[in-house]
Amino acid sequence: MIRHNVARVAFESPLPQLDKVFDYEIPTELLGVVRVGQRVEVPFGKSSSPKQGYVIETTASSDFDGRL
Repeated sequence: MIRHNVARVAFESPLPQLDKVFDYEIPTELLGVVRVGQRVEVPFGKSSSPKQGYVIETTASSDFDGRL
């Protein structure tokens, strides 16, 4: 069984720089709970202030080179 531990999150915003998906590591205690279409609150930006978005996909890996 493939473990989907990455959530791809989209934010509703008129800003063009947010017109893409962002990958977030799903915490171990939330594996199996996070679902596609679910609204989530995740840290965003350098200040890590929380922002609401929607899970559009869960996957086993990410192409992002940095820390999720």
